[in-house]
Parts: sequence; structure tokens; C-alpha cells
Amino acid sequence: MPRLKRRSKKRSAGFTKWHRLQLESGTWFEFTLDDSFGPDRDAIEAGWRQFGPTILKEWIAEKPGTRPWAWWEFDAPELRQRVDGGEHPCNNPERVARLGAEKAKQAYFGCPNILALEDDFAAKWETEAAYLYRLGLLEEGELEALQSQRDEANQQSPQ
Repeated sequence: MPRLKRRSKKRSAGFTKWHRLQLESGTWFEFTLDDSFGPDRDAIEAGWRQFGPTILKEWIAEKPGTRPWAWWEFDAPELRQRVDGGEHPCNNPERVARLGAEKAKQAYFGCPNILALEDDFAAKWETEAAYLYRLGLLEEGELEALQSQRDEANQQSPQ
């Protein structure tokens, strides 16, 4: 008996809440047992290119001054800077020697993904909002939303 031909699914047809969570957090939810991106970096990036604009718009409305993981992974122009005057870990030869060049440069939300040296644990990083402001990456109305949040927090804090 001949096999039935199946139509190929559209990329958006199989987009689930697990895909969205993976693009937002960088965590692969293996237990979902659905047709998720899994650890396939090319599939994750393709998902971000297709669904990222919608996710990013909603993310900024809910969490101004921050970005989801996939934005940091695929769209961020550079890593976040240290604000404590220390050397950036990616430039530390001891770190590169210990981890290897590729792992030493891996980042999570713009900061080193692997903490390998004592200095890595002590490092202080610029906030996401400071990074976005410094590079002129805040969307229209986002700075005002951040200022409004700060004003609300100041009003709620005890004097």
C-alpha cells in the first residue's frame, strides 16, 4: 500500500508556549514532548527571526529596559560592560586558557555564561537598561516607562 503524502507544516503552525519560553529565557524545556526547537541553534534563530518582532514588542510593553534571551543571543551588538573598572572576562587570558576561547566568550543576557575565576564572581555589570540607553537601543516610549516605574518605586519606598 502506498504511503500517504503529508503536507509540510507551516513554521507558525507548530509555534507553542514552549517555543516562546525558550526564546524568552534561553531554557530548553525537554519535558514538553512537543516539536520544540530543542538545542538546535539554527532552529532557535529561525524562530526568533520569525516570531521575535511580536515577542519583543510585547516584552518591552511588560518589561521596559530589558530584552528577552534570544534578543541578547542574536541581536545584541556587544556584551554588557563592567561598571567596577575590572577587565572584561572575555579579554582575560587566564579565563581563556581555563575554558577555551569559545566557552570563555559565551554569554547569557549579555554577561558571561560561565563563571570560572574569582574575578568573574566579583564582577559588577551595567544594567540592561543602562546598556540599551548607552547604545541608543531603547524603543520609543521605553525611557518614559522606565522613569515612571522608578517614580512609582520611589513613592512606595519608606522614607
